[in-house]
Amino acid sequence: MFLWSFIEYCIHRFVFHMRPPAHNYYLITLHFLLHGQHHKSPFDGSRLVFPPSLAAIVIGAFYLILQQLLPEGLGTSLFVGGLCGYVVYDMIHYYLHYGSPRKGSYLYGLKAYHVKHHFEHQRA
Repeated sequence: MFLWSFIEYCIHRFVFHMRPPAHNYYLITLHFLLHGQHHKSPFDGSRLVFPPSLAAIVIGAFYLILQQLLPEGLGTSLFVGGLCGYVVYDMIHYYLHYGSPRKGSYLYGLKAYHVKHHFEHQRA
């Protein structure tokens, strides 16, 4: 789960928030579809988490890769930990958008930080 948290941070920070080259229409479009639409409409529930059918394909591919590259116990452990980390991440992310944490709680501060993340550079 710790590995998933690090991977998610890296994907979000360096892929989802990269600046695609201004002259490349396809990269700009792909970038917008992967994450830009979520920032444009942060309360659109259909764009809040990775689409389950597409996620199943990606998750299945990761499972097969891990099973081929690592010993069975290690590959399965990394897969299960990563999958649990992904599900927990998505649940927290969903709650930060739609939940109402108690004022002063850790999740209240996290929600405030997440809202700032969405709206600080809205025009960008």
